[in-house]
Amino acid sequence: MGKRVLILFCGICGIICRFESLYGQTYNMASGTITTCSGTFYDNGGSVGSYTSNCNITETFTSSAGNCLIFTFTSFNTQTGNDILTIYDGPSTASPVIGNYSGGISPGTINSSTSSLTFKFVSNASGNKIGWSAVISCGSCGTSYFLNNNSTI
Repeated sequence: MGKRVLILFCGICGIICRFESLYGQTYNMASGTITTCSGTFYDNGGSVGSYTSNCNITETFTSSAGNCLIFTFTSFNTQTGNDILTIYDGPSTASPVIGNYSGGISPGTINSSTSSLTFKFVSNASGNKIGWSAVISCGSCGTSYFLNNNSTI
């Protein structure tokens, strides 16, 4: 598991102190809904493992601050054309598709135009790769998209 950096915040006169992780909460892809504005998002294999075979997982993230979500992918590697991450701009798979991603071409930075983003990951029975890592934050809403389909399907 990766190292975590801790930062110490001390209040007036050093009376109140708390530790905060530089990376925040970790979210491994799983079915359901998460409300947050910080953390790291991984495929279902987590930070050190490959994703599993025969995945069909849908997870929605919603902003905890009423702002829009920003996911900055720091790594991305799935089996080209077979193991596909689809990102939707909204709270469900009925929302507009931002893109379908597979292979080694990262989604880059995804900025929602609403307070939610939905991720659907489908993998086949073999050829699993290391998956992805994305840093989650909140901020201003995106106003338009260059819809990018990097899948070879």
